[in-house]
Amino acid sequence: MTRSHPNHGDSLLSYAPARARSRAPWIAILLVPLLALASVLVPTAPASAAPGDVAAATLQWGFKQSFRNYLTGPIAHGHVTATDVDTATPYGWSGGTGAASGGTGTVAYPGTLQFQGHEATGVPAGEYALDVTITDMRVRVTSATTAELQADVVSRSMSTLSFETYTDVVLATLDLSAGTNASTATTVAYTAVPAALTAAGAPAFAGFYAAGTALDPVSFSWPVEQAPVVPTLAVDVTTATEADGLTVSVAATDFEGISASYVSLIEKGSDTAFVGAAAQVAVVDGAFAQTLTAPAASLDKTKQYEVIAWKTRSYPGPSTTFARADVTLSEAQWDALIPPVPTLAVAVTSATQADGVTVSVTATDFDGISASYVSLIEKGSDTAFVGAAAQVAVVDGAFTQTLTAPTASLDKTKQYEVIAWKTRSYPGPTTTYDRADVVLTEEQWNAVFPAPAALTPTVTAAGTTGGLTVSVAGAAFGDVTASYLSIIEKGSEYNYIGAPAQVAVVDGAFTQELTAPTASLDKTKQYEVIAWKTRSNPSAATIYARADIAVTTSQWDAVFPPVVLNPTPVAGSLSWGVKASFRSYVTGPIAHGTISTTGATAGTGGYVFPQSGAAQLTNGTGTVAYSGSVRFTGHDGVLDLRLSDPQVRIDSATAGTLLVRVNGGSHVAFATLALGSATKTTDATGAVRYAGAPATITASGAGAFSLEGSTFYPAGTALDPVTFVVGSAGSASSGTVVVASAAPATPTNTPAAAPPATTGITVTDGEPGEGGELTAEADGFQPNETGILVVIYSTPTVLAENATADADGRVSWTGTLPRGLTGQHTLTFQGSVDRGIVLNIAAASTLPCTASDASLVWGFKESFRAYIDGSIANGEWTTEGDVAYATPVFTWTGGSGGADEDGALDVQYSGSVRFTGHGGVLDTTVANPRVVIDGDRAVLLLDVTGTTQEGEAVSQTAVEFAELDLSGVERTVEGDEVTWADIPATLTAAGAAAFGTYPEGEELDPVTITATVESGCVETAVDEPTAEATDDDLAPEQTASAGWPLWATVLLIALLAAAIVTAAVILVRRRRG
Repeated sequence: MTRSHPNHGDSLLSYAPARARSRAPWIAILLVPLLALASVLVPTAPASAAPGDVAAATLQWGFKQSFRNYLTGPIAHGHVTATDVDTATPYGWSGGTGAASGGTGTVAYPGTLQFQGHEATGVPAGEYALDVTITDMRVRVTSATTAELQADVVSRSMSTLSFETYTDVVLATLDLSAGTNASTATTVAYTAVPAALTAAGAPAFAGFYAAGTALDPVSFSWPVEQAPVVPTLAVDVTTATEADGLTVSVAATDFEGISASYVSLIEKGSDTAFVGAAAQVAVVDGAFAQTLTAPAASLDKTKQYEVIAWKTRSYPGPSTTFARADVTLSEAQWDALIPPVPTLAVAVTSATQADGVTVSVTATDFDGISASYVSLIEKGSDTAFVGAAAQVAVVDGAFTQTLTAPTASLDKTKQYEVIAWKTRSYPGPTTTYDRADVVLTEEQWNAVFPAPAALTPTVTAAGTTGGLTVSVAGAAFGDVTASYLSIIEKGSEYNYIGAPAQVAVVDGAFTQELTAPTASLDKTKQYEVIAWKTRSNPSAATIYARADIAVTTSQWDAVFPPVVLNPTPVAGSLSWGVKASFRSYVTGPIAHGTISTTGATAGTGGYVFPQSGAAQLTNGTGTVAYSGSVRFTGHDGVLDLRLSDPQVRIDSATAGTLLVRVNGGSHVAFATLALGSATKTTDATGAVRYAGAPATITASGAGAFSLEGSTFYPAGTALDPVTFVVGSAGSASSGTVVVASAAPATPTNTPAAAPPATTGITVTDGEPGEGGELTAEADGFQPNETGILVVIYSTPTVLAENATADADGRVSWTGTLPRGLTGQHTLTFQGSVDRGIVLNIAAASTLPCTASDASLVWGFKESFRAYIDGSIANGEWTTEGDVAYATPVFTWTGGSGGADEDGALDVQYSGSVRFTGHGGVLDTTVANPRVVIDGDRAVLLLDVTGTTQEGEAVSQTAVEFAELDLSGVERTVEGDEVTWADIPATLTAAGAAAFGTYPEGEELDPVTITATVESGCVETAVDEPTAEATDDDLAPEQTASAGWPLWATVLLIALLAAAIVTAAVILVRRRRG
């Protein structure tokens, strides 16, 4: 083929034969209609819409039915003319465009609507006295309840018969609240909205109707373009320490269509100033979570930081960055990252006229300093000491010191501070460590320089009807002639109790009686008397004096007589199981713990705590105390939780609070009680019983209910319901009782390292074959002896942990020999005596067909993975070889082996999963799985090495680890590929002995097996009949724009192109001819 320079296109044609050039005009002529047709058939891509844009909006409005009837009736003899408006009533507008945001907006509709009637009535022939033309109809939504109709109107005045133009006139107001809101997330739509003619719209309609006239209802629909979903990052600071630096948790959402991303901490405003190490993360279902760390040395408190996520195999930039989010650190977090300089904190501890001002000075961050001078000083001076300076010892960078300034050395008009400076020097810029202001409140200054006024309140009467009567004596009020006086809730300047009084002050003194009604009092609160300036409100500037009101217990009892319970109610108790799932966890195979009670008992509803004394109730509310404790221990003492001395605080008829001591501490509000949902009864003795009160753990309870800093249950978690009886004091049980404990995790017997016996066992049924079943018997054991181990050697493999002898001491065991075990091996029974037999195990027959490209999908055990990944084991798992992990399963690939046409399978895989935890105590590896399916039985074999959860060493190969239950599983066949999906799996005795965490029979995660079997060896699956295609199934996919399908366009163009090529060939042949 001859080529020319791209800038010399003519020379390219000059090298072509003349005959070819002569065909060019014909081809060009044929291409012209093809290209023209393609330009019509292939729709032009519309301009992209912005969020909030409205298109294809519709509007239905009939103006007014009576007007339409009049127009077309026998009087007006009129008609309606429309352009791009549907005249079927109500009139319909379509193709409206505009914009909407926040529930408001405006949409304009194309089209013209003209009403004409009264032809040649006062006007020339061919014209109409009634002539109204409406164009550019608009709907404007102004709020969630209001809208209006606008339009351009040209109408002939009925009085002057001249045409008037009304531009942008508001024809009608719309009451959206009276219509039907049919809006959706993407559409603003209303139907049957009442409309009223406006004052501006009345003349536009030739004055036919007065303003306010009800018009036909309006319906409209606006499709609103939505904002696109963009990738978003959320960043939380999880830790901030000088030693470990800054750790942030990053949560990404809306990363649709993205499979992986780089993510990093970065200096804000820069795309390259990374802080700490960047990470590549997998994006699953548009989301990911990642932890990032920045060393403290890489951070600068004066700068800002952010997290960015960007495209893998690229650098951050405008075209590659997916999202970015600020990292916000509190002042405390910055201080933890970059420790502050020496700091003084000063608190005024006392201020009296007699002793002056005493301050407590607390110094922190005085690192590297062994001693310091410290003194009160007049602010702004380095030498005007107030009181005596002190030399203090600095220990671990800190000290506390009390300083006192005598009253005579103070001046209320001045300010004071505390300074600390280098010993054996004077204060100055180079010797001063730090200085801090001394802030005295007005009340403290008044205590040092007391105001003369004083109040002495005395309770003179107390009763249920009259409340408290208080006599108040005022003294030392100086030249004050009158004062307001009131009882008030302590700590509040405006919560008056009873009516305030205005009292006359004579010679600086007065006496006044005040009354606090019973209904305004609360026994749990404190009250005081204040006197303040008349014609003002109480404040620090207007209060002359204030004094506490001392109310004795007997006086409070006179106002609120205590409720006396039946003198001989039944003994009260509280029954509570804490939480069933927690009890199961403590005594389960992971925690291996115990539950014990002291002073309480274990009952069917949980733990029963006796009432410890009389209930303190007033009007049905108050506190009931119970005694005793329940203790949960596990994880070899790491878990140790003791809940004791529960109390129920009845807050109202429907709500209460359960308080307990946690590990001997003070009572905490452990759970809220929904008393309204409990069954409340009162027996003949007056004892009140609340049964089945739902309990919900509080934040305080969740914090106490934790292990190594991780809470078991978050606040809001439902606990076991509480049943309690409010009665008399009960009697506590004595001593500590273990009420529940974990079953032994391992058999009491431990298999011997070598066969302890080679004789004494007889095989009574079955032949020793690889994976085959046999029955063996032996005698000489204790009558009814249990816990007898069945172990096969060379490498000891436990086949059963609890074989049992009969009354004659004879043991019979039926089981399956392990797969992978061939040749000479010794089977033993080990108990009070040992028995054995040497077996020659024949290898299983080789399956006739090859199986390859096999995969094994298995999560091992979900609860075990959660335990490893949790705060107790604090561990991890790693994979090596032909196995990978993707939540929540491990997948082994590349397996190979044999199969037969009856469904038998024997496939070996390679690759290992290593579980570690408890600081290395748990380090177990499972590797090289093998799946054997033979008839109705299937088994999963594993190599198990390392140390168990209990720290015991294990090293076993080809352990029959799990029994696979095929009874409910259908094998599926697709071509040469066979699949067994979600096979239930349980732990075998051998697996339990090797793994050391769960007992025999423990449910494991289901297993899915897929393998490609040699062609012709698998029975082909019969295709299911296919349902007859419906019209919908056959309908072509439509394009997003017009109704012409894209596939039809492509097909038509192809047909035309073929026709052109055929025509061109015919023309060429004719010319050659």
